[in-house]
Amino acid sequence: MLAALLVLGLQGISIMHPVLAQSPDQPALTQILLEQAASTPRGTFPRAFHGEQAYWTAIGEPDSPHAALLSEDGLLEPWPGGPSIEPFLHLEGRRMGWADSHTTQQLLDGDLPIPTVTWRIDDLRLDIDAVAGEVEGCPLLLARYRLRNLGKEPRELALELALRPLQVYPPWLRLAVDGGAAPIRRLVHADGALLVNDEQRIIALTPPGVFTTQAGPGIVSAWTFPLTLAPGEMGEIILALPFEGAPDPGTLRIHPSTLFERLLLEQRGRWREQLDRVTLYLPTPEGKDLADALRSSLAYLLIHSPRPLIRPGSRGYARAWIRDGALMAHALLQLGHAERARDFVRWYAGFQQEDGGIPCCIDALGPDPTLEHDSHGEFIFLLAETVRHTEDLALARTLWPAAQRAADHILALRAERLGPGYDALPLRRFRGLLPESASHEGYLQNPVHSYWDDFFALRGLKDAAWLAERLGDDEAAERYRREHAAMRQDVADSVRQTMQDKGLATLPASADLGDFDPTSTAIALSPTQEDGLLPQEALRLTFEEYLAMVRERAEGSPRWPGYTPYEWRNVEALVRMDRREEAWALLRRLMADRRPRGWNTWPEVVWAEPRRPDYIGDMPHGWVAGEFIRAALSLIAHDREADQSLVIGAGLLAAWLAAPEGLRVHGLSTPFGRLDLDLDHPSADTLRIRLGGTLRAPPGGVVLELPALAGYTVSVDGLPFQAAGQAIKLTSVPAVVLIRHALPSSSQSAPRSP
Repeated sequence: MLAALLVLGLQGISIMHPVLAQSPDQPALTQILLEQAASTPRGTFPRAFHGEQAYWTAIGEPDSPHAALLSEDGLLEPWPGGPSIEPFLHLEGRRMGWADSHTTQQLLDGDLPIPTVTWRIDDLRLDIDAVAGEVEGCPLLLARYRLRNLGKEPRELALELALRPLQVYPPWLRLAVDGGAAPIRRLVHADGALLVNDEQRIIALTPPGVFTTQAGPGIVSAWTFPLTLAPGEMGEIILALPFEGAPDPGTLRIHPSTLFERLLLEQRGRWREQLDRVTLYLPTPEGKDLADALRSSLAYLLIHSPRPLIRPGSRGYARAWIRDGALMAHALLQLGHAERARDFVRWYAGFQQEDGGIPCCIDALGPDPTLEHDSHGEFIFLLAETVRHTEDLALARTLWPAAQRAADHILALRAERLGPGYDALPLRRFRGLLPESASHEGYLQNPVHSYWDDFFALRGLKDAAWLAERLGDDEAAERYRREHAAMRQDVADSVRQTMQDKGLATLPASADLGDFDPTSTAIALSPTQEDGLLPQEALRLTFEEYLAMVRERAEGSPRWPGYTPYEWRNVEALVRMDRREEAWALLRRLMADRRPRGWNTWPEVVWAEPRRPDYIGDMPHGWVAGEFIRAALSLIAHDREADQSLVIGAGLLAAWLAAPEGLRVHGLSTPFGRLDLDLDHPSADTLRIRLGGTLRAPPGGVVLELPALAGYTVSVDGLPFQAAGQAIKLTSVPAVVLIRHALPSSSQSAPRSP
């Protein structure tokens, strides 16, 4: 075993690690490290190797294929698959790490994807910051370890930065990549730089430091930086970690702190341009928290998705699904990133199959052969929604042949369930549906007739008709409208037949199983807007039972050990069902389950026991982030096909209307133009609502659906206006609406728990 002490500045030290070089198999090495962790004190290894769930975030920049991971405890994985760098403090003869500290997490400005992990140990504070960007054309990550002495006495200590043959991605995750170990077979150390496996570089910009090998269990090498800090004094160590290539050594002669601050300033400005295309100011601390989380979620979508791709993750989910992508692209469209939706739908069209089918997923090996029948409708929806938001008829013309082939493929699939055998029991409930598929994760082993597929097929046929009409193909438009109406009736009949056959009072998610899955059923309300075909009492009971389940889950029932935050789409469903209070109560539950809260991130699965070492998917989960964005924006504005209107304010809180600082949303993209919305108070008893931007009134008008106001009168553009109940319907915009009223009571701003 090598145990030599190598001081920075020695030239050309090449290290072949004897143990790891003999263990090339990644799963075998994972097992070795897990066994080592089991026999050492908690904190010797990162949390995941001690059998505890650890959460992380991604660090990158828009349009870059590179993303690093930083764990909630400060473990940094600069490159996919590891290795990682972990800090330890040496203080008064003790070696201390994450298990010895009180740890918190923050984002720069509360919303930018530039994360910090903060340790507090005694009167010492360690801030671990990382920012991605380019230095003289070299894409890299800069990591800063900043120590402060908050006490009243001088402290002598050392910061150890250990290179570890393991990933942030935990060992129990097996997606497209295996979590756990990250074999290190060769190290070359020279001039304060470390070359790992002849490929990855770690450059210490802050001398002096001491470099050692074989520093402990699961540690291949480490830099140790001695520090003496007076009371209130700060010291910092900065590493450069190129994603590819090597930076010009002359560039790195800049003082490390100056280099870090320069890159931080550049990236702060770049992220502001990306995240502030829509101005979103929501009053009250709760409103600010929601707006910050929305901007962070947008940032994570951009980090995961180098154009033309839209992907839900940067590790195990670094692949493009049309299902995830269509809904994430919808969120991007609303927030001013239409170019990404355009690029993605164009790119995905290139993988259309000969029969017109759209593959469910594309990765480095090409299309995934898994049979999923929601894909075809999702592709057409994405194209139509992009055209609705951009009015880009050139895009519609270019991709209309692909959309038409996808629509015809839907009809060909549907025809397989239209034979005479489906007119009578026991096959009647499958009549006119798409065939079995595995588009729902729960159906992978046994594909079924999923209504999820049918709702997206209906959306696809409806949007094919809309696209054809916009392009002047009246014959195709009429054909697809007719086919949509026929399939809609078949799906409605199937739902009722399945409920009868299975003895259900609630809505089924599939015709085969009659299973209860309101988070899938919510797709019927948005984006497919086919809830009108559902039995309305069954729809109500479905969400009543769901809300009862949420209450039971919140009370810690063992029946519900975990859930998927795809449930964000249920917030929008409740808003669309005019259940504002329940929508907000659910929203608050979901916001409380950010892991960790300071980074505004959700995993794919939230376990009731946060440290349960179980499947959580990739993080921050892009599809969940997209569903959160769509749900949050639906509180402010959403289109309603039933009366061809744009609904504004259906999810706003009464406390927001009463807040003296007002509310401001500028540039929010809708199918009817960009919305500017300002709410303020020109006098104590008057609420002023200004609607503008490029917004145009849809055929059904702009409908304001605000929280209950007592004893109000309305004027629009200075003229008296007769409101119908709580709804104020405007047939033209821009407009200024004045509501003179008794302000809402504070009790109206606190919805009851679901």
